[in-house]
Amino acid sequence: MADDEKQLDALCGPYTITTGRESGELQKNGLDGKFSNSFAWTSIAVVLKNKDKDIFLHPTSVQGLKIGVLNGTTTKEAVRALYPSLVKKIKYYDNFEEAIKKLEIGDITAYFDDEILLKTKLKTNLFQNSNKESEYTILHMPSVIEYGIVVFRIKQNKNYKLLQEINKLLENVQQQPVGSIRIKILEDNKNFQDFINSVEPKEDSSRKPNHSPPVSSSQNLN
Repeated sequence: MADDEKQLDALCGPYTITTGRESGELQKNGLDGKFSNSFAWTSIAVVLKNKDKDIFLHPTSVQGLKIGVLNGTTTKEAVRALYPSLVKKIKYYDNFEEAIKKLEIGDITAYFDDEILLKTKLKTNLFQNSNKESEYTILHMPSVIEYGIVVFRIKQNKNYKLLQEINKLLENVQQQPVGSIRIKILEDNKNFQDFINSVEPKEDSSRKPNHSPPVSSSQNLN
């Protein structure tokens, strides 16, 4: 967590719920943080060029993969678990733009990220050019990632009550599907419809890799 977050009561964003994060990172420097109940469920997804799809889909050729992933993410740990034989070949990047540029020029074969983030970022980056979108494939990995709101300093009465109120609100909000993504959102929210429209790049859902073991949220231990 950044220094600015030490002054916050709560933080809402793409923060993956893990026991390791809650007992480690969220307890450092007096943060005393705790996750709310889940507000979104997503999977790990991979984007790659159409010409490289067959390499990715067949276990006999998987050793030829050149994988890219962001540093400091639970996706990084999940990908390492999915491909233990390729750990030394995985390339780590500090930002999405750098990783996608490497994918575009062929320095990596496949880039992994949380599906909900990947689709949004591709729309505002690589897929801004509509012709580019048709050159790439997005595939879902067998995984479940849950996002939660972080409430800090829950030993303080007001923040403990804040966490309770957030959980109460989430209990009363219906999950809304966005493809394979599920998210809790208040009804009649125009921003949610805009979000749905922004995360629907073309993808190949008929074929999935048959060489990857399932990854549960407990494996995302960053």
